[in-house]
Amino acid sequence: MIYMRKPKFERLLKALMLEEPDRVPFYELFVDQEVMEAILGVRFGIDPSKRETVKEYCRRLVEFYRKLGYDYVPFSAPLNLPRSNILTAKDTALYSRGFRSWQNEHRGEIENIEDYYEYPWPEKGHEILPIGLETFNELRKTLPEDMKILAGAGGGVLENVMWLMGTVPFAKAIYREPKLIEMMFNSVGSIIERVDAYLAEFDEVGGIVMGDDMGYKRGT
Repeated sequence: MIYMRKPKFERLLKALMLEEPDRVPFYELFVDQEVMEAILGVRFGIDPSKRETVKEYCRRLVEFYRKLGYDYVPFSAPLNLPRSNILTAKDTALYSRGFRSWQNEHRGEIENIEDYYEYPWPEKGHEILPIGLETFNELRKTLPEDMKILAGAGGGVLENVMWLMGTVPFAKAIYREPKLIEMMFNSVGSIIERVDAYLAEFDEVGGIVMGDDMGYKRGT
C-alpha cells in the first residue's frame, strides 16, 4: 500500500500545544462513509449480527486514515439514548446510502418534566451501545503503533439535548420550562463526561474530542 505520509501522532500533539510540527497535520472530526468507500474502492460497514463485519470495518477505517496521511483514527461512541423522533426519505445523492434520516424538529422523546422522568436514561456503565464498545475494542487491536485514536461521545451536549427534545419543543421549553432545560443539559452532560472519562483510560486513545453543531439556518 502507498501512503501519502508516514503517520506520527506526536505531530498532531505538537500542533495542539502551539508548537511547530514537521508539517501541518491533517484533522477531520470524521469522514463520511461514502467518501471513504469511494477512495478505497470497496464498500464496508457494520452488521451487528455479523461480528466479522466489525473487524473488516476497523481494518478499512485504519487503512483509509493511514493511506491519506492522517496521524490518528477517529472513534465516535454511539450513546445509549434511544429516540424515535426520526424522519426518513430516499437518498438521491451521488454516493447514496439508500435512505437519509434526520430529526423530526417538531416532536421529541422528552418535551416536558414528565417525559424526562419516564425516559429510559442509561445506568452508569451502560452509556455506550454494545456494538460501539465492540467496535472500539476491535479498533484498539487493529491500530498501528504510530497512530492513536481520537475518541469521544457521539454528538455534543447541545446536539444530544436537541435530538432528544426536538428543535421546536426545545425552543419552547427555554421559555416555558427552563428547569427542564437545566435538567436535560445536566443529564446529557454527565453521560458524555462518563463516556469520555472511560475512553480516556486506554493507552491507544491519544485525545478526547467533541463536536457540537450549533448551526441552524445560517451556519455554525
